[in-house]
Amino acid sequence: NGEQPMISKSGRFEILFNGEIYNHQELSQKYDLHKNASDTRALLELIELLGVNNTISELNGMFALLIVDNFTATVFAARDRFGVKPLYYRYDAAERAVEFSSELKTFRTPSPSDFKIGVKAIHKLRCFPGNQTQFADVNKVEPGQVIKLDLRSWTMRSEYFYKPKMGVVKTSESKRRNALYSAVERQLIADVPVGILLSGGIDSALLAKIVMDLGVEPQCFCVGYDPKHSASELGLAQETADHLNLELTQITVTEEQIFDKFIDVLRIVEGPTATTSVFPMYFLAEGVSKTHKVVLSGQGVDEMDLGYNRYRLDQLYLRYGNKLSSFAEILVKLDGLLPARARQALDSIRQKDLLRYYSWSRAISSVNFSENDLLENSEFERIYAEFASGAWTDQGNNLGYLDMR
Repeated sequence: NGEQPMISKSGRFEILFNGEIYNHQELSQKYDLHKNASDTRALLELIELLGVNNTISELNGMFALLIVDNFTATVFAARDRFGVKPLYYRYDAAERAVEFSSELKTFRTPSPSDFKIGVKAIHKLRCFPGNQTQFADVNKVEPGQVIKLDLRSWTMRSEYFYKPKMGVVKTSESKRRNALYSAVERQLIADVPVGILLSGGIDSALLAKIVMDLGVEPQCFCVGYDPKHSASELGLAQETADHLNLELTQITVTEEQIFDKFIDVLRIVEGPTATTSVFPMYFLAEGVSKTHKVVLSGQGVDEMDLGYNRYRLDQLYLRYGNKLSSFAEILVKLDGLLPARARQALDSIRQKDLLRYYSWSRAISSVNFSENDLLENSEFERIYAEFASGAWTDQGNNLGYLDMR
């Protein structure tokens, strides 16, 4: 009973839904909904009972939602708290037209005049903050946001049902542990076997151990290059699998394969990205899909627990800012002798505030990039104002917030 588009029993609401609601069974019990209903059906019943806004605030999951209220002639578009599922829209009040999609490429075949910014600007930005996309007339629903369109007046407004809290968030070890186990347990609910993407890191190893503690023995998958390649994680992943006594399927990718699928991967990504991991992930997903349709991965922990080098660099800057800047001025004279990432860090240290962080996080290129370039972008300007407001008391927590924005 999960076919879409789905209409509520009263005929008032219609829904298109991409994603998964992890707590839909809990909500079904809490509000005495239809037993054994799909998450889509449970959503519709809950909307009839609580209304759209109250329902969305109750959801735990990854989702892009499109809901039509036929009684009030209102369209609601919503995206999950962390923006896992994409949702784009093109809105023209004068033409009384609106389009929604999970992919940019479905809107039309673009011409050069459609692009909001040029190739040089894209090279500098390497990301589109807030609700922006590379198209002048296409926006994205932001994480934790609801867009409301009145089809009678053709006016659109938006609000956030969730926005991360800025500042220090103190949580006990036991509370974090319970939250982690509960989250994994919810996401193990599936009609098919659930696998795990196992890398050589702590995140996925911990995830595999939790799944086993919950009574499930998962099939594990890992992608890598030739074992001699410095970036290959196959060896570490195999050590983890052996330690946990789990079966691991290794998928090896060659340079030839990456170049052969290069354009295909870019079509899927649809925009600039600051990491090349999308290429091996493409082959990992392709290999895993032959036997599994649902997998868990350790993505997101580095943002939560400040595991990336860019967070460490910013902590060093806050502690030794003036000394680091002076040291960078000296080392930059050795530019030709330094590795690329060292040069990137040195360039970044000489920047200020938000520009410094975005630069060494590789969201933008620090070469010939100034604070004025940052502020010329309205969404960056809005985020920059939040950063400079002085309301943030914990730098690490705030940088994680910036990554979400």
